[in-house]
Amino acid sequence: MTFNEQLNAFIDAIGCSARQLADASGLSPAVISRYRSGERVPAADSPQLDALAAALGALADGARLDAPSRWEARAALEDTLGRPAPDDGALADNLNALIDALGVTSGEVARALNYDASYISRIRTGARRPADRQAFAEKLSAFLVRRCESPERLADLAKLVGAEPAALAAPRARREAIKRWLLRPAPKRPPLAAGFLEKLDEFDLGQYIRSIRFDELKVPSFPFAPVRGKAYYGLEGRKSAELDFMKATVLARADEDVFMCSDMPMESLAADLEFGKKWMLGLAMMLKKGLRLTIIHDLNRPFNEMMLGLESWIPLYMTGQISPWVLRSPQNGVYCHLTYVSGAAALLGECIAGCDEEGRCVLSGKRDELAYCRQRSQRLLKKAQPVMEIYREDAREAFEAFRAAEAEGDGPLRGILTAPPLYTLPEETLETILARAGVPGDEADQLRAFVAREKARFDAIVARAPVRDEIHLLGAAEFEAHPALLALAGAFCERDLPYTYEEYRAHLEATLARADAEKNYSVELSQQRAFRNLQILSREGEWVLLSKQKSPAIHFVVRHPQLRRAIEHMALPIVE
Repeated sequence: MTFNEQLNAFIDAIGCSARQLADASGLSPAVISRYRSGERVPAADSPQLDALAAALGALADGARLDAPSRWEARAALEDTLGRPAPDDGALADNLNALIDALGVTSGEVARALNYDASYISRIRTGARRPADRQAFAEKLSAFLVRRCESPERLADLAKLVGAEPAALAAPRARREAIKRWLLRPAPKRPPLAAGFLEKLDEFDLGQYIRSIRFDELKVPSFPFAPVRGKAYYGLEGRKSAELDFMKATVLARADEDVFMCSDMPMESLAADLEFGKKWMLGLAMMLKKGLRLTIIHDLNRPFNEMMLGLESWIPLYMTGQISPWVLRSPQNGVYCHLTYVSGAAALLGECIAGCDEEGRCVLSGKRDELAYCRQRSQRLLKKAQPVMEIYREDAREAFEAFRAAEAEGDGPLRGILTAPPLYTLPEETLETILARAGVPGDEADQLRAFVAREKARFDAIVARAPVRDEIHLLGAAEFEAHPALLALAGAFCERDLPYTYEEYRAHLEATLARADAEKNYSVELSQQRAFRNLQILSREGEWVLLSKQKSPAIHFVVRHPQLRRAIEHMALPIVE
Protein backbone atom coordinates (compact mmCIF):
# COMPACT_ATOMS: atom_id res chain seq x y z
CA MET A 1 0.00 0.00 0.00
CA THR A 2 1.29 3.50 -0.84
CA PHE A 3 1.37 6.39 1.61
CA ASN A 4 -1.61 8.18 0.07
CA GLU A 5 -3.64 4.94 -0.02
CA GLN A 6 -2.98 4.29 3.67
CA LEU A 7 -3.75 7.90 4.61
CA ASN A 8 -7.02 7.85 2.66
CA ALA A 9 -7.95 4.52 4.26
CA PHE A 10 -7.50 6.04 7.71
CA ILE A 11 -9.53 9.12 6.75
CA ASP A 12 -12.35 6.91 5.42
CA ALA A 13 -12.31 4.70 8.53
CA ILE A 14 -12.52 7.70 10.85
CA GLY A 15 -15.04 9.51 8.69
CA CYS A 16 -13.28 12.88 8.91
CA SER A 17 -12.73 15.46 6.19
CA ALA A 18 -9.41 16.75 4.84
CA ARG A 19 -10.21 20.12 6.47
CA GLN A 20 -10.70 18.46 9.87
CA LEU A 21 -7.41 16.62 9.48
CA ALA A 22 -5.65 19.84 8.52
CA ASP A 23 -7.04 21.67 11.54
CA ALA A 24 -6.16 18.84 13.93
CA SER A 25 -2.62 18.40 12.58
CA GLY A 26 -1.72 22.05 12.06
CA LEU A 27 -0.78 21.32 8.44
CA SER A 28 -2.22 23.37 5.62
CA PRO A 29 -5.16 22.00 3.59
CA ALA A 30 -2.95 22.20 0.49
CA VAL A 31 -0.35 19.90 2.06
CA ILE A 32 -3.05 17.42 3.14
CA SER A 33 -4.44 17.48 -0.40
CA ARG A 34 -1.01 16.70 -1.90
CA TYR A 35 -0.51 13.87 0.60
CA ARG A 36 -3.92 12.41 -0.33
CA SER A 37 -3.26 12.59 -4.06
CA GLY A 38 0.19 11.04 -3.80
CA GLU A 39 1.80 14.16 -5.24
CA ARG A 40 3.87 14.53 -2.08
CA VAL A 41 4.90 12.42 0.92
CA PRO A 42 6.52 13.44 4.23
CA ALA A 43 9.95 12.18 5.28
CA ALA A 44 9.95 9.14 7.56
CA ASP A 45 11.53 11.11 10.41
CA SER A 46 9.66 14.40 9.87
CA PRO A 47 7.51 16.37 12.33
CA GLN A 48 4.80 16.41 9.63
CA LEU A 49 4.41 12.64 9.96
CA ASP A 50 4.24 12.96 13.74
CA ALA A 51 1.56 15.64 13.40
CA LEU A 52 -0.49 13.50 11.00
CA ALA A 53 -0.34 10.45 13.28
CA ALA A 54 -1.29 12.45 16.37
CA ALA A 55 -4.21 14.08 14.51
CA LEU A 56 -5.52 10.74 13.21
CA GLY A 57 -5.34 9.25 16.71
CA ALA A 58 -7.12 12.25 18.24
CA LEU A 59 -9.86 12.24 15.58
CA ALA A 60 -10.40 8.49 16.09
CA ASP A 61 -10.67 9.02 19.86
CA GLY A 62 -13.10 11.87 19.32
CA ALA A 63 -15.27 9.67 17.13
CA ARG A 64 -14.99 6.89 19.77
CA LEU A 65 -13.49 4.52 17.24
CA ASP A 66 -11.25 1.62 18.18
CA ALA A 67 -8.56 2.46 15.60
CA PRO A 68 -6.23 3.87 14.61
CA SER A 69 -4.38 5.04 17.70
CA ARG A 70 -1.64 7.60 17.30
CA TRP A 71 1.11 4.99 17.42
CA GLU A 72 -0.70 2.57 15.08
CA ALA A 73 -1.17 5.37 12.55
CA ARG A 74 2.51 6.34 12.89
CA ALA A 75 3.67 2.77 12.34
CA ALA A 76 1.40 2.10 9.37
CA LEU A 77 2.15 5.38 7.60
CA GLU A 78 5.90 5.10 8.03
CA ASP A 79 5.82 1.50 6.86
CA THR A 80 4.56 2.72 3.45
CA LEU A 81 7.43 5.19 3.15
CA GLY A 82 10.18 2.63 3.50
CA ARG A 83 13.43 3.43 5.20
CA PRO A 84 16.77 4.53 3.91
CA ALA A 85 18.95 1.47 3.44
CA PRO A 86 21.02 1.03 6.58
CA ASP A 87 24.72 1.69 6.43
CA ASP A 88 26.59 -1.18 4.83
CA GLY A 89 28.34 -1.74 8.14
CA ALA A 90 31.59 0.01 7.24
CA LEU A 91 31.01 3.34 8.98
CA ALA A 92 29.38 1.70 12.01
CA ASP A 93 32.22 -0.81 12.45
CA ASN A 94 34.91 1.80 11.89
CA LEU A 95 33.30 4.25 14.30
CA ASN A 96 32.91 1.58 17.00
CA ALA A 97 36.53 0.49 16.67
CA LEU A 98 37.72 4.10 16.85
CA ILE A 99 35.57 4.94 19.87
CA ASP A 100 36.73 1.81 21.69
CA ALA A 101 40.39 2.45 20.90
CA LEU A 102 40.32 6.06 22.08
CA GLY A 103 38.10 5.57 25.11
CA VAL A 104 35.37 7.93 23.92
CA THR A 105 31.64 7.61 24.64
CA SER A 106 28.69 8.27 22.35
CA GLY A 107 27.67 11.11 24.64
CA GLU A 108 31.00 12.89 24.22
CA VAL A 109 30.81 12.52 20.44
CA ALA A 110 27.24 13.82 20.42
CA ARG A 111 28.13 16.90 22.48
CA ALA A 112 31.20 17.68 20.39
CA LEU A 113 29.31 17.37 17.09
CA ASN A 114 26.10 18.94 18.44
CA TYR A 115 24.04 15.83 17.70
CA ASP A 116 21.51 13.97 19.80
CA ALA A 117 23.16 11.08 21.68
CA SER A 118 20.53 8.63 20.41
CA TYR A 119 21.42 9.58 16.82
CA ILE A 120 25.08 8.71 17.42
CA SER A 121 23.99 5.42 19.00
CA ARG A 122 21.94 4.59 15.91
CA ILE A 123 24.89 5.34 13.66
CA ARG A 124 26.94 2.96 15.79
CA THR A 125 24.36 0.19 15.32
CA GLY A 126 24.19 0.77 11.56
CA ALA A 127 20.49 1.67 11.85
CA ARG A 128 21.22 5.22 10.70
CA ARG A 129 23.78 6.79 8.43
CA PRO A 130 24.77 10.43 8.08
CA ALA A 131 23.37 12.14 5.01
CA ASP A 132 26.91 13.34 4.22
CA ARG A 133 29.47 10.76 5.34
CA GLN A 134 32.36 12.97 4.29
CA ALA A 135 31.18 15.92 6.39
CA PHE A 136 30.49 13.63 9.36
CA ALA A 137 34.02 12.21 9.13
CA GLU A 138 35.50 15.72 8.88
CA LYS A 139 33.72 16.93 12.02
CA LEU A 140 34.45 13.77 14.00
CA SER A 141 38.14 13.68 13.07
CA ALA A 142 38.51 17.34 14.12
CA PHE A 143 37.18 16.41 17.56
CA LEU A 144 39.05 13.14 18.00
CA VAL A 145 42.39 14.58 17.02
CA ARG A 146 42.47 16.28 20.43
CA ARG A 147 41.95 12.93 22.16
CA CYS A 148 45.21 11.57 20.72
CA GLU A 149 47.66 14.06 22.19
CA SER A 150 48.99 11.81 24.96
CA PRO A 151 51.63 9.20 24.01
CA GLU A 152 49.30 6.40 25.17
CA ARG A 153 46.36 7.49 23.02
CA LEU A 154 48.65 8.22 20.08
CA ALA A 155 49.97 4.68 20.34
CA ASP A 156 46.38 3.34 20.47
CA LEU A 157 45.46 5.28 17.33
CA ALA A 158 48.63 4.19 15.52
CA LYS A 159 47.94 0.54 16.33
CA LEU A 160 44.36 0.85 15.10
CA VAL A 161 45.13 2.49 11.76
CA GLY A 162 48.34 0.51 11.16
CA ALA A 163 50.81 3.40 11.29
CA GLU A 164 53.90 4.33 13.30
CA PRO A 165 53.24 6.80 16.15
CA ALA A 166 55.90 9.13 14.78
CA ALA A 167 53.98 9.41 11.50
CA LEU A 168 50.95 10.70 13.42
CA ALA A 169 52.77 13.25 15.58
CA ALA A 170 51.35 16.25 13.71
CA PRO A 171 47.64 17.06 14.34
CA ARG A 172 47.00 17.28 10.60
CA ALA A 173 48.40 13.77 10.07
CA ARG A 174 46.24 12.40 12.90
CA ARG A 175 43.16 14.09 11.50
CA GLU A 176 43.70 12.63 8.03
CA ALA A 177 44.37 9.16 9.48
CA ILE A 178 41.15 9.26 11.52
CA LYS A 179 39.14 10.43 8.52
CA ARG A 180 40.58 7.72 6.26
CA TRP A 181 39.81 5.12 8.91
CA LEU A 182 36.19 6.24 9.26
CA LEU A 183 35.57 6.21 5.51
CA ARG A 184 37.42 3.00 4.66
CA PRO A 185 35.40 0.00 3.41
CA ALA A 186 35.02 -2.80 5.93
CA PRO A 187 33.16 -6.10 6.15
CA LYS A 188 29.82 -6.21 7.92
CA ARG A 189 29.72 -7.16 11.54
CA PRO A 190 28.15 -10.64 11.73
CA PRO A 191 24.93 -10.66 13.77
CA LEU A 192 26.22 -13.41 16.05
CA ALA A 193 24.76 -12.03 19.26
CA ALA A 194 21.25 -12.52 17.88
CA GLY A 195 21.55 -16.33 17.89
CA PHE A 196 22.74 -16.34 21.50
CA LEU A 197 19.87 -14.08 22.58
CA GLU A 198 17.24 -16.03 20.63
CA LYS A 199 18.33 -19.28 22.26
CA LEU A 200 18.24 -17.58 25.66
CA ASP A 201 14.77 -16.18 24.93
CA GLU A 202 13.31 -19.55 23.85
CA PHE A 203 15.07 -21.79 26.36
CA ASP A 204 12.87 -23.63 28.88
CA LEU A 205 14.91 -25.11 31.74
CA GLY A 206 12.10 -27.43 32.88
CA GLN A 207 11.70 -28.87 29.39
CA TYR A 208 15.48 -29.29 29.08
CA ILE A 209 15.74 -31.05 32.45
CA ARG A 210 13.01 -33.48 31.41
CA SER A 211 14.62 -34.12 28.02
CA ILE A 212 17.98 -35.12 29.53
CA ARG A 213 16.31 -36.75 32.58
CA PHE A 214 18.36 -34.53 34.88
CA ASP A 215 15.55 -34.67 37.43
CA GLU A 216 15.96 -38.46 37.54
CA LEU A 217 19.71 -38.35 38.21
CA LYS A 218 20.75 -39.73 41.57
CA VAL A 219 24.07 -38.81 43.15
CA PRO A 220 25.90 -42.06 44.02
CA SER A 221 26.56 -42.71 47.68
CA PHE A 222 29.39 -45.23 47.53
CA PRO A 223 31.63 -45.46 50.58
CA PHE A 224 34.06 -42.54 50.40
CA ALA A 225 37.61 -43.42 49.45
CA PRO A 226 40.43 -40.84 49.64
CA VAL A 227 41.72 -39.63 46.27
CA ARG A 228 44.97 -41.33 45.36
CA GLY A 229 47.67 -39.28 43.68
CA LYS A 230 48.13 -40.23 40.06
CA ALA A 231 49.82 -38.89 36.93
CA TYR A 232 48.15 -39.19 33.51
CA TYR A 233 49.91 -38.84 30.17
CA GLY A 234 48.74 -38.11 26.65
CA LEU A 235 45.30 -37.31 25.32
CA GLU A 236 43.62 -40.47 26.64
CA GLY A 237 45.23 -39.87 30.00
CA ARG A 238 43.81 -36.34 30.12
CA LYS A 239 40.31 -37.68 29.43
CA SER A 240 40.63 -40.15 32.29
CA ALA A 241 42.06 -37.45 34.58
CA GLU A 242 39.13 -35.08 34.03
CA LEU A 243 36.54 -37.82 34.57
CA ASP A 244 38.34 -39.09 37.69
CA PHE A 245 38.36 -35.53 39.11
CA MET A 246 34.60 -35.25 38.60
CA LYS A 247 33.99 -38.72 40.09
CA ALA A 248 36.06 -37.91 43.17
CA THR A 249 34.24 -34.59 43.62
CA VAL A 250 30.76 -36.14 43.33
CA LEU A 251 31.50 -39.07 45.67
CA ALA A 252 33.29 -37.04 48.35
CA ARG A 253 31.60 -35.81 51.53
CA ALA A 254 33.07 -32.36 50.95
CA ASP A 255 30.71 -29.73 49.51
CA GLU A 256 33.09 -26.85 48.79
CA ASP A 257 32.63 -24.91 45.54
CA VAL A 258 34.39 -26.22 42.42
CA PHE A 259 36.87 -24.15 40.42
CA MET A 260 37.74 -25.02 36.79
CA CYS A 261 40.11 -23.17 34.48
CA SER A 262 41.73 -24.55 31.34
CA ASP A 263 43.25 -23.26 28.13
CA MET A 264 44.28 -26.76 27.07
CA PRO A 265 43.23 -27.59 23.47
CA MET A 266 39.66 -28.87 23.20
CA GLU A 267 39.41 -29.96 19.56
CA SER A 268 40.55 -33.55 20.09
CA LEU A 269 38.39 -34.00 23.18
CA ALA A 270 35.35 -32.52 21.44
CA ALA A 271 35.75 -35.03 18.61
CA ASP A 272 35.24 -37.90 21.09
CA LEU A 273 31.46 -37.89 21.49
CA GLU A 274 31.46 -40.66 24.09
CA PHE A 275 33.88 -38.69 26.28
CA GLY A 276 31.77 -35.56 25.78
CA LYS A 277 28.69 -37.36 27.10
CA LYS A 278 30.58 -38.63 30.15
CA TRP A 279 32.08 -35.18 30.80
CA MET A 280 28.67 -33.48 30.65
CA LEU A 281 27.20 -36.18 32.90
CA GLY A 282 29.98 -35.51 35.41
CA LEU A 283 29.24 -31.79 35.29
CA ALA A 284 25.50 -32.48 35.72
CA MET A 285 26.20 -34.73 38.71
CA MET A 286 28.23 -31.98 40.42
CA LEU A 287 25.33 -29.56 39.89
CA LYS A 288 22.83 -32.18 41.08
CA LYS A 289 24.87 -32.55 44.26
CA GLY A 290 24.26 -28.83 44.80
CA LEU A 291 27.83 -27.65 44.23
CA ARG A 292 28.47 -24.21 42.78
CA LEU A 293 30.99 -23.99 39.93
CA THR A 294 33.31 -21.11 39.14
CA ILE A 295 34.63 -21.55 35.60
CA ILE A 296 37.18 -19.43 33.77
CA HIS A 297 36.38 -19.95 30.10
CA ASP A 298 38.98 -19.72 27.36
CA LEU A 299 37.44 -17.05 25.13
CA ASN A 300 40.71 -16.18 23.43
CA ARG A 301 39.37 -17.36 20.07
CA PRO A 302 37.36 -15.97 17.13
CA PHE A 303 34.12 -14.24 18.15
CA ASN A 304 31.87 -16.67 16.27
CA GLU A 305 33.45 -19.64 18.09
CA MET A 306 33.08 -17.82 21.41
CA MET A 307 29.37 -17.19 20.78
CA LEU A 308 28.72 -20.80 19.78
CA GLY A 309 30.53 -21.95 22.92
CA LEU A 310 28.44 -19.68 25.12
CA GLU A 311 25.24 -20.94 23.48
CA SER A 312 26.13 -24.49 24.51
CA TRP A 313 26.57 -23.37 28.13
CA ILE A 314 23.12 -21.71 28.37
CA PRO A 315 21.40 -24.76 29.94
CA LEU A 316 24.05 -24.88 32.66
CA TYR A 317 23.97 -21.12 33.26
CA MET A 318 20.22 -21.40 33.79
CA THR A 319 20.76 -23.48 36.93
CA GLY A 320 22.20 -20.39 38.62
CA GLN A 321 25.01 -22.57 40.05
CA ILE A 322 27.70 -21.49 37.58
CA SER A 323 29.76 -18.29 37.65
CA PRO A 324 31.51 -17.80 34.27
CA TRP A 325 34.74 -15.76 34.08
CA VAL A 326 37.39 -14.99 31.49
CA LEU A 327 41.03 -13.89 31.87
CA ARG A 328 41.53 -10.18 31.21
CA SER A 329 44.40 -10.70 28.78
CA PRO A 330 45.05 -13.55 26.33
CA GLN A 331 47.44 -16.30 27.35
CA ASN A 332 50.84 -16.63 25.71
CA GLY A 333 49.73 -19.20 23.13
CA VAL A 334 52.69 -21.50 23.87
CA TYR A 335 52.18 -23.06 27.31
CA CYS A 336 48.72 -24.45 28.07
CA HIS A 337 47.51 -25.17 31.59
CA LEU A 338 44.62 -26.73 33.48
CA THR A 339 43.65 -26.07 37.11
CA TYR A 340 40.65 -27.82 38.68
CA VAL A 341 40.02 -27.94 42.43
CA SER A 342 37.11 -29.06 44.62
CA GLY A 343 36.78 -29.99 48.28
CA ALA A 344 38.14 -33.46 47.55
CA ALA A 345 40.48 -33.31 44.57
CA ALA A 346 42.94 -31.11 42.74
CA LEU A 347 43.89 -31.60 39.09
CA LEU A 348 46.78 -29.81 37.40
CA GLY A 349 47.54 -30.21 33.70
CA GLU A 350 49.99 -28.83 31.15
CA CYS A 351 51.03 -29.20 27.54
CA ILE A 352 52.69 -27.26 24.74
CA ALA A 353 50.19 -25.68 22.35
CA GLY A 354 49.59 -27.99 19.41
CA CYS A 355 51.07 -30.98 21.24
CA ASP A 356 48.26 -31.97 23.58
CA GLU A 357 48.94 -35.64 22.87
CA GLU A 358 52.18 -35.15 24.86
CA GLY A 359 50.52 -33.42 27.82
CA ARG A 360 50.42 -34.47 31.45
CA CYS A 361 47.84 -34.20 34.24
CA VAL A 362 48.34 -34.89 37.96
CA LEU A 363 45.42 -35.68 40.28
CA SER A 364 45.82 -35.39 44.04
CA GLY A 365 43.73 -35.44 47.19
CA LYS A 366 46.46 -34.33 49.59
CA ARG A 367 45.56 -31.46 51.89
CA ASP A 368 48.56 -29.32 50.99
CA GLU A 369 47.92 -29.85 47.26
CA LEU A 370 44.26 -28.83 47.69
CA ALA A 371 45.35 -25.69 49.57
CA TYR A 372 47.90 -24.86 46.86
CA CYS A 373 45.34 -25.22 44.06
CA ARG A 374 42.70 -23.31 46.00
CA GLN A 375 45.15 -20.42 46.44
CA ARG A 376 46.07 -20.68 42.76
CA SER A 377 42.40 -20.45 41.83
CA GLN A 378 42.04 -17.24 43.87
CA ARG A 379 45.07 -15.72 42.14
CA LEU A 380 43.62 -16.60 38.74
CA LEU A 381 40.27 -15.01 39.63
CA LYS A 382 42.02 -11.76 40.53
CA LYS A 383 43.35 -11.66 36.97
CA ALA A 384 39.95 -12.50 35.48
CA GLN A 385 36.73 -10.65 34.87
CA PRO A 386 33.18 -12.05 34.89
CA VAL A 387 31.65 -12.94 31.53
CA MET A 388 28.33 -12.33 33.21
CA GLU A 389 26.79 -12.26 36.65
CA ILE A 390 23.81 -14.61 36.98
CA TYR A 391 20.91 -14.01 39.36
CA ARG A 392 18.09 -16.42 40.13
CA GLU A 393 15.57 -15.98 42.93
CA ASP A 394 17.99 -17.27 45.55
CA ALA A 395 20.22 -14.28 44.68
CA ARG A 396 17.39 -11.72 44.83
CA GLU A 397 19.20 -9.51 47.38
CA ALA A 398 22.37 -9.39 45.27
CA PHE A 399 20.31 -8.51 42.19
CA GLU A 400 18.52 -5.72 44.06
CA ALA A 401 21.91 -4.40 45.18
CA PHE A 402 23.06 -4.27 41.56
CA ARG A 403 19.89 -2.43 40.52
CA ALA A 404 20.22 0.06 43.37
CA ALA A 405 23.79 0.80 42.31
CA GLU A 406 22.93 1.20 38.61
CA ALA A 407 20.17 3.67 39.49
CA GLU A 408 22.93 6.01 40.70
CA GLY A 409 24.78 5.93 37.35
CA ASP A 410 24.96 8.88 34.96
CA GLY A 411 25.29 7.20 31.57
CA PRO A 412 22.38 6.84 29.11
CA LEU A 413 20.26 3.69 29.31
CA ARG A 414 18.73 1.79 26.39
CA GLY A 415 15.96 -0.77 26.76
CA ILE A 416 14.78 -3.35 24.21
CA LEU A 417 11.41 -4.43 25.57
CA THR A 418 8.78 -7.02 24.70
CA ALA A 419 6.06 -5.07 26.53
CA PRO A 420 5.67 -1.53 27.86
CA PRO A 421 7.74 -0.91 31.02
CA LEU A 422 6.25 -1.22 34.50
CA TYR A 423 7.34 2.30 35.42
CA THR A 424 4.69 3.75 33.09
CA LEU A 425 1.95 1.28 34.04
CA PRO A 426 -1.32 3.03 35.04
CA GLU A 427 -2.41 1.96 38.50
CA GLU A 428 -5.91 1.08 37.33
CA THR A 429 -4.50 -1.21 34.62
CA LEU A 430 -2.42 -3.06 37.20
CA GLU A 431 -5.41 -3.51 39.51
CA THR A 432 -7.60 -4.80 36.67
CA ILE A 433 -4.98 -7.37 35.61
CA LEU A 434 -4.37 -8.57 39.19
CA ALA A 435 -8.09 -8.95 39.81
CA ARG A 436 -8.76 -10.79 36.54
CA ALA A 437 -5.88 -13.22 37.20
CA GLY A 438 -7.09 -13.89 40.75
CA VAL A 439 -3.67 -13.14 42.27
CA PRO A 440 -3.85 -13.86 46.04
CA GLY A 441 -3.71 -10.90 48.42
CA ASP A 442 -0.15 -11.28 49.75
CA GLU A 443 1.28 -11.90 46.28
CA ALA A 444 -0.73 -9.02 44.83
CA ASP A 445 0.63 -6.70 47.54
CA GLN A 446 4.20 -7.81 46.72
CA LEU A 447 3.64 -7.07 43.03
CA ARG A 448 2.12 -3.66 43.80
CA ALA A 449 5.17 -2.85 45.94
CA PHE A 450 7.50 -4.03 43.18
CA VAL A 451 5.79 -1.83 40.57
CA ALA A 452 6.01 1.13 42.98
CA ARG A 453 9.75 0.52 43.42
CA GLU A 454 10.17 0.35 39.64
CA LYS A 455 8.49 3.73 39.27
CA ALA A 456 10.63 5.28 42.00
CA ARG A 457 13.79 3.80 40.47
CA PHE A 458 12.88 5.14 37.02
CA ASP A 459 12.18 8.61 38.45
CA ALA A 460 15.64 8.61 40.05
CA ILE A 461 17.36 7.45 36.86
CA VAL A 462 15.59 9.75 34.41
CA ALA A 463 16.32 12.75 36.62
CA ARG A 464 20.02 12.42 35.84
CA ALA A 465 20.40 10.35 32.64
CA PRO A 466 18.64 9.83 29.28
CA VAL A 467 16.57 6.66 28.91
CA ARG A 468 15.51 5.29 25.52
CA ASP A 469 13.09 2.36 25.29
CA GLU A 470 12.56 0.39 22.08
CA ILE A 471 9.27 -1.50 22.35
CA HIS A 472 7.90 -4.11 19.99
CA LEU A 473 4.57 -2.92 18.62
CA LEU A 474 1.95 -5.69 18.67
CA GLY A 475 -0.89 -5.50 16.17
CA ALA A 476 -4.28 -6.99 17.04
CA ALA A 477 -3.65 -10.26 15.15
CA GLU A 478 -0.23 -10.85 16.68
CA PHE A 479 -1.54 -9.93 20.12
CA GLU A 480 -4.33 -12.50 19.79
CA ALA A 481 -1.77 -15.20 18.94
CA HIS A 482 0.78 -14.12 21.59
CA PRO A 483 -0.69 -11.73 24.18
CA ALA A 484 1.76 -9.39 25.88
CA LEU A 485 2.53 -10.15 29.54
CA LEU A 486 3.34 -7.82 32.40
CA ALA A 487 7.14 -7.62 32.58
CA LEU A 488 7.66 -9.14 36.03
CA ALA A 489 11.08 -10.76 35.61
CA GLY A 490 12.57 -8.30 38.12
CA ALA A 491 10.15 -9.59 40.76
CA PHE A 492 11.17 -13.21 39.91
CA CYS A 493 7.49 -13.83 39.22
CA GLU A 494 6.89 -16.60 36.68
CA ARG A 495 3.12 -16.25 36.82
CA ASP A 496 1.66 -15.22 33.43
CA LEU A 497 -0.28 -11.97 33.83
CA PRO A 498 -1.50 -11.13 30.31
CA TYR A 499 -2.99 -7.84 29.18
CA THR A 500 -6.18 -7.57 27.20
CA TYR A 501 -5.56 -5.72 23.95
CA GLU A 502 -7.32 -2.63 25.35
CA GLU A 503 -5.12 -2.71 28.48
CA TYR A 504 -2.02 -3.10 26.32
CA ARG A 505 -3.05 -0.07 24.22
CA ALA A 506 -3.75 1.97 27.34
CA HIS A 507 -0.34 1.12 28.83
CA LEU A 508 1.42 1.94 25.57
CA GLU A 509 -0.40 5.26 25.34
CA ALA A 510 0.64 6.06 28.92
CA THR A 511 4.24 5.24 27.99
CA LEU A 512 4.18 7.56 24.98
CA ALA A 513 2.55 10.28 27.09
CA ARG A 514 5.36 9.98 29.68
CA ALA A 515 7.92 10.26 26.88
CA ASP A 516 6.17 13.42 25.62
CA ALA A 517 6.28 14.94 29.10
CA GLU A 518 9.78 13.81 30.14
CA LYS A 519 12.81 15.53 28.64
CA ASN A 520 15.13 12.60 29.36
CA TYR A 521 12.80 9.81 28.22
CA SER A 522 12.16 8.69 24.65
CA VAL A 523 10.25 5.75 23.17
CA GLU A 524 10.70 4.10 19.80
CA LEU A 525 8.35 1.44 18.44
CA SER A 526 9.68 -1.62 16.63
CA GLN A 527 7.60 -3.21 13.89
CA GLN A 528 9.43 -6.52 14.03
CA ARG A 529 9.34 -8.86 17.01
CA ALA A 530 12.64 -9.17 18.83
CA PHE A 531 11.93 -11.58 21.71
CA ARG A 532 8.99 -12.89 23.73
CA ASN A 533 10.49 -13.59 27.15
CA LEU A 534 13.59 -11.43 27.16
CA GLN A 535 14.00 -7.78 28.16
CA ILE A 536 17.34 -6.04 27.50
CA LEU A 537 18.69 -2.99 29.34
CA SER A 538 22.14 -1.58 28.67
CA ARG A 539 24.38 1.20 29.90
CA GLU A 540 26.86 1.85 27.13
CA GLY A 541 30.41 0.79 27.88
CA GLU A 542 29.53 -0.74 31.24
CA TRP A 543 27.01 -3.59 31.20
CA VAL A 544 24.03 -5.20 29.52
CA LEU A 545 21.24 -6.69 31.62
CA LEU A 546 19.35 -9.63 30.06
CA SER A 547 16.17 -10.36 32.04
CA LYS A 548 14.35 -13.58 31.18
CA GLN A 549 10.73 -13.62 32.30
CA LYS A 550 10.16 -17.32 32.84
CA SER A 551 11.40 -20.90 32.53
CA PRO A 552 13.16 -19.75 34.68
CA ALA A 553 13.00 -16.10 35.77
CA ILE A 554 16.68 -15.20 35.65
CA HIS A 555 18.93 -12.19 35.03
CA PHE A 556 22.33 -12.00 33.34
CA VAL A 557 24.54 -8.93 33.74
CA VAL A 558 27.01 -9.09 30.83
CA ARG A 559 30.30 -7.23 31.21
CA HIS A 560 32.60 -9.09 28.80
CA PRO A 561 33.56 -6.36 26.28
CA GLN A 562 33.04 -8.31 23.04
CA LEU A 563 29.74 -9.85 24.05
CA ARG A 564 28.51 -6.62 25.65
CA ARG A 565 29.30 -4.55 22.55
CA ALA A 566 27.68 -7.11 20.25
CA ILE A 567 24.42 -6.81 22.20
CA GLU A 568 24.68 -3.03 22.63
CA HIS A 569 25.05 -2.48 18.91
CA MET A 570 22.35 -4.91 17.86
CA ALA A 571 19.90 -2.91 15.73
CA LEU A 572 16.15 -3.47 15.58
CA PRO A 573 13.77 -2.08 12.94
CA ILE A 574 12.39 1.09 14.55
CA VAL A 575 9.16 3.02 14.08
CA GLU A 576 9.86 6.55 15.26
